[in-house]
Amino acid sequence: MSKNQVLSAAIVAALSTGVQAGEFKLLQNDGTTEMTTPFVYAYEQFPASGTDTLDYQYYAEYTLANAISADIYVTFTLSAGTWGSRLASSDLTLTSSSSTPISIVDQGQTDQSSAQFLVASEGSNSLSTGDKLKLKFKVGGVAGVLSVAGTPIKLDVVFATASGGTGVPDEPKSVSVASSGVGAEIDLKKDQTAGEVAIDVARGGTVFLGGLDDTTVSLGTVNISNPSNKLKNKDGATDWGFSASEGTLTIRDGIFAASTPETVYLDLVSPQTEYNAPTATSSNGDIKADSVDATEATWTLSSDELNQIYTSTTAVPIIVKANGTSIINEESNPPNATFTIKYSTDAVYSGKLRHIERNGMVCKLYNIPNPDATDAVSIRITNKTALTGLVLGTLTAMDGTALFTNTSLIEALAPQSTVRLGVDDLVAKLAEGTTTWAGRAVLTVNSDLTDIEILALLRNKAGGPLMNMSLDASGNACD
Repeated sequence: MSKNQVLSAAIVAALSTGVQAGEFKLLQNDGTTEMTTPFVYAYEQFPASGTDTLDYQYYAEYTLANAISADIYVTFTLSAGTWGSRLASSDLTLTSSSSTPISIVDQGQTDQSSAQFLVASEGSNSLSTGDKLKLKFKVGGVAGVLSVAGTPIKLDVVFATASGGTGVPDEPKSVSVASSGVGAEIDLKKDQTAGEVAIDVARGGTVFLGGLDDTTVSLGTVNISNPSNKLKNKDGATDWGFSASEGTLTIRDGIFAASTPETVYLDLVSPQTEYNAPTATSSNGDIKADSVDATEATWTLSSDELNQIYTSTTAVPIIVKANGTSIINEESNPPNATFTIKYSTDAVYSGKLRHIERNGMVCKLYNIPNPDATDAVSIRITNKTALTGLVLGTLTAMDGTALFTNTSLIEALAPQSTVRLGVDDLVAKLAEGTTTWAGRAVLTVNSDLTDIEILALLRNKAGGPLMNMSLDASGNACD
């Protein structure tokens, strides 16, 4: 026989004595039924740190594919977390005709993730094909593990000989035990109202154009949903349902200058254009903001209020209602909403809402002298568009008193034309019986035209040169 033939025969002999890997599977808490789909726990119920333990009683079973005649070490290791209860020798049991002794020899404490058992299966205590080793265990140390959605926990088993012998599996096996998933999702979306919604400059910037009505708009919607109905509480016995003790919704860069907490609300009860407060007989109702300033609104939401949003059959509109007299502020950025729900680990969601801007131009001119002053003002307004438009004005005294509000200055400013306004034109708009004002006033000019130029020129004496006051003006029509 050649050397190559001898080598080939040796390889075949070696392969013929190879050990097959057994079957390793996870069992339900009855210790018998296979758990084909491991539990996915809602991540929200686990803190970022601590020693949380899953209440569920797990079993893992290894079925031998070969007879084993050797003392063996069987080592079980969790990929994350620790043992939920201290392991004892009795936690690894054998289903066999052999009365093979089993003892735990290393680790297995509640602050450890591995445990090694000695199975004395040499000689007369040898194991047979089909014998089963079953581990009874709980999983602990899941805080900071399952608190991150998508984190898996696996159980590995490795065999090693303690006394030589035959049949010892040399291939590790692994089984999935648990993982975490998202129990609740919050969607913050822009309002999908058809058409354009704008702050109507033609009516003084105090109302909306294209809104739900003249004073009401929806910035967007908020929705709390359960993306999966198969998530578990950490007891493993009950399905996870949405619950939280507290939540906070904050909207920044909002258009709230003409609104109050009662007129910035989450609309749970139709119609949207009216705030429907909870009643003495029902806690269900619209949820008003707890605090509102010009650009920021905040809701501190109770467990009941969060549940109302969750159980709503549709996404809940975020409503802003202006008072119809105050000027609605325009912000350069879209409103940004942040929703925080307090769980063991806070869940934070954010989204951009509808950006509502002015539909025309505005310019604020300062230092407008009264009719009795020695200097005189000349305001020149030029329409740089191809359309005819309305120009309105609001004159405010030094002490903040409105001398006139959103009053027509030019009924129809023709395309590519310039109109001059003097102090007499402003006096003509004052209330009957009023002919002057103290000190210097501020004139806010607005128009539905998209491109106008406004110059405020001052002459301090007859025949003197004109000085441009527009350099200190503010707005988007001052150029």
